[in-house]
Amino acid sequence: MMMRRALLAGLLLLAACEAEPQPTSAPTYQLSAPTLAASPVFFPVAPTSEPADAQLAGQNDPTAAAVASGGDLPPLALGTAAVGQVRSDVQITAGDGTQLGAALYLPAGAEPAFPVLLLSAQGEGWGDFPLALVGRGLAVLDVSLRPGAPVGDVLSAFDSLAFIGRVDVGSVAIAGGGAGADLALAACGGAVPCDAMALISPRSASEPAIFAFGTRPLFLAAGTGDSAGLAAANALRAVARGPVDLGESASAASGAALLAADPALAQQLADWLQRTLYQAR
Repeated sequence: MMMRRALLAGLLLLAACEAEPQPTSAPTYQLSAPTLAASPVFFPVAPTSEPADAQLAGQNDPTAAAVASGGDLPPLALGTAAVGQVRSDVQITAGDGTQLGAALYLPAGAEPAFPVLLLSAQGEGWGDFPLALVGRGLAVLDVSLRPGAPVGDVLSAFDSLAFIGRVDVGSVAIAGGGAGADLALAACGGAVPCDAMALISPRSASEPAIFAFGTRPLFLAAGTGDSAGLAAANALRAVARGPVDLGESASAASGAALLAADPALAQQLADWLQRTLYQAR
């Protein structure tokens, strides 16, 4: 009896081994549960800075304060002026993003000062003339123009005056020497609403510009040795519609250098600017 049972158990065990499914190379069943598709491989692009020539100050240049597209920027201070120093070096941002070198002069005290915008070609200087204006309580923004400067540079410098503390833009004068005089004439006879204009050794005698300038005060000066400047000044005087003051000098210098060479003329112009700006208020 025991032998028969053992034989039966062996036969059952052998049958169970023979019934075990064999592995196959492909699945023989399908999963009925929901499945999720594999996520696509994501390769993020590392952020990079705009190329230097594509950066616009105040827009996508992270080093400048953000302003509206096409907006104006205040003069950018270059360094820190010493205590008691009236001059500080600044940069003006032109409409095309070009940085224009300039010097800002502010008189002592807390009272707002009327500004004078000085325009001269690169390499030319006004000597001590800005200090003479500061001594009369005026603020000065002396801009060094780039070669072939457009009128837009003057407009940018003019607009930047509104962002300077202690500057009263209720009365603004523009004085130009040489090429700066021609640019001042084009600007004040165009889109720049200056209250007074001084032209030192001008070369242009544009009648449309002087007509557009209207009846605002005008100062003209040229050295006796500067025939081209004298001719342009006399032509402008002949067609000017407002009050004209003339400055005379026996110096052979021209442009901004004429004021440095002739202190008497520099004093005459400084007195005229002070008187005219306060009267224009």
